[in-house]
Amino acid sequence: MFQRSAAILSLLFVLNSPAVAQAPAPRSAPMHGAWGIDLSDQDRAVRPGDDFAMYQNGGWFRRTELKPGQAVSAYWRDVRVEGTTRIDDMMATLDNGSAANQDRVEALLAAFHRSADEQVVNGKGLAPLRPALDAIRSAKDKRQFARLMGAIEGPGTLRYVQSRLIPGRSFYGVNIVQDQIDPAHYAIYINQAGLILPGREYYLDPAFKDLKATYQAAMAKMLRHIGWADPDRKAEQVVALETRIATASSTHEELRNSANTYHRVTLAQLRRQAPGVDWQAFFRGAELPSDARIAVDVPQAIGGIAKIYAKAPLDVLQAKEAFGAAIVNAVRLDAPTYQIYKDFADTVLPGILASPTYKLEITNLIEDSVGDAISAAYVKRYFSPEVKTKVLAMSLLMKDALDRRVLHSSWLSPEGKSLAHAKVSAMEISVGYPVRLDDYRGLVIKDDDLFGNASRAAAYRWRKQVALLKGPVDRSKWSLVPFYAQIPAYTPTTNSLIIPAAMLVPPFFDINADDAVNYGAIGTIIGSQIAGAVTMPGIDYDGSGRLGPWLPAADRAHFDSARKKISALYSREEPLPGLRLKGDVLINESMPDILGTQIALDAYHASLNGADAPVLDGLTGDQRFFLGRAQSWRAKFSPTVLRNQIATGSNTPPYFRLNGPLPNVDEWYGAFGVQPSDKLYLPPEERVRIW
Repeated sequence: MFQRSAAILSLLFVLNSPAVAQAPAPRSAPMHGAWGIDLSDQDRAVRPGDDFAMYQNGGWFRRTELKPGQAVSAYWRDVRVEGTTRIDDMMATLDNGSAANQDRVEALLAAFHRSADEQVVNGKGLAPLRPALDAIRSAKDKRQFARLMGAIEGPGTLRYVQSRLIPGRSFYGVNIVQDQIDPAHYAIYINQAGLILPGREYYLDPAFKDLKATYQAAMAKMLRHIGWADPDRKAEQVVALETRIATASSTHEELRNSANTYHRVTLAQLRRQAPGVDWQAFFRGAELPSDARIAVDVPQAIGGIAKIYAKAPLDVLQAKEAFGAAIVNAVRLDAPTYQIYKDFADTVLPGILASPTYKLEITNLIEDSVGDAISAAYVKRYFSPEVKTKVLAMSLLMKDALDRRVLHSSWLSPEGKSLAHAKVSAMEISVGYPVRLDDYRGLVIKDDDLFGNASRAAAYRWRKQVALLKGPVDRSKWSLVPFYAQIPAYTPTTNSLIIPAAMLVPPFFDINADDAVNYGAIGTIIGSQIAGAVTMPGIDYDGSGRLGPWLPAADRAHFDSARKKISALYSREEPLPGLRLKGDVLINESMPDILGTQIALDAYHASLNGADAPVLDGLTGDQRFFLGRAQSWRAKFSPTVLRNQIATGSNTPPYFRLNGPLPNVDEWYGAFGVQPSDKLYLPPEERVRIW
């Protein structure tokens, strides 16, 4: 592996830094309205205390119709698509530019972009996929197949930077993670997989019977397309196999509990827990050392799935992997293969898997393959130091606000206050981009080999990840990428928060907007992640990042009581007839949302330095704060997407990111005159006080 000196690496970053950016022309006015809120979106016929989401967004919601094939309309989706469009335009410019004016990272991006020429890709047909299909067919027994699974899940998997579904083509996933027992080092983490649909409910809940049938038909169509024998029968057998895997898989409630999803084992223990799999062969295929730290998510599920694997016919396992290979790689193949994949994504998993257009799919593929190269070029062109400075200042005020709440808590013991204060004080916050980015020396990118480029990038990144097992944790590494508009992430094992550059755009953050709006929008989002240090998931990790209890027992009991109260509040909500929210699953969002809104509002007040907030268009600072949060969560889902989201408990529906937490915030009542007769009203004694 190529090694660079720290000085050269620093120089590379400086050359790609926003300090020398070709910055876009700055706007002098907010993007939305006169001070940051589009008041035409509102429905003033709705009382704020009855439905705050519709009060701010009801006008937009009524006049917005989802187009055929469109699953979601939302600001966060718009921002992500616009970000990808920016990157596509950037790469096209690099592609058409002079190589003499490009650094090596820009030249790499230009070559990757040229390799997506549709005429070249279509001319190859399915030929790039044939070696993978041949390897699947050639597995003669379960030992060879276990090695094949390791090779697929290790160097053969392109790990997405975007929050899209990674199909569970093999029975287990494998990643290199920070060890939650010894957070100074990395570990191999093996998790249950095997389900291409997003969760066990899709296989076991009768409500998804029709979707399951559609999935089976789509699988048969793809198997037929790639020339797999007896596609209809094999699709039926694979879906039956995945249904058996679903019965052994953990529920979403179980997977949301950090303490239940990380168990250190040795390779010998793993063999005893899951004897149906040849783990030595799996590790060899994945190019993993057998003497490294190893952890699994839920031992019972790992073992149960191994029993299903041991009994499964080899030809059914092969058909499952063949379908997975076609679906995962479809974007880098010819147009007919891509279209079958797109139809599958739009009918079976609308709004989850595919990007809106093929052009954006290609951009996403390059982002996933060489994320740090995209990051360097993106930050250079689109991120300003002024935004970084402002957002960091806001974040530090929110961190201070949380610290004050901890120190003045009415229920924490003195020991609990000391421990929580130390943890919050030590939290590190990074805004925009990481301090170091990979320059991809040693990665071969050819301008006529899209499939091979992505495959080589996957193997390159995996081998760099495996190399981390030899040394201490690099705290400067980011788990997110700067160019993708993703919710900022609090990482409990490092007690740190990262805020990606691409999220810092309107309506989430607007440098020209009113401060109250920004604190209500990006502030409450960042605030929820800061709150994660002392709610979910951070309540299960001490200040050093070690998994385990850290609060005194009585304090933890009080916290757990508040958690159950929030779970019960959310579980009462019924977005669709007969389908309620899963409060226990959503607790990792709901609890930080409540506290995050409170500390963001505290920070906004602190930012005024004792002065009164201005009144704009008759609206107070607190009113504009809450409207800022409401605008940022403006969204409309198709019934299918909403049903799927509720069933899996993957996220809280956007309208309830408002109507859920705000009734627990006292200032919201005063700001909008919410009365006991209003539908969202909670008596003071029922409002959740976390810290």
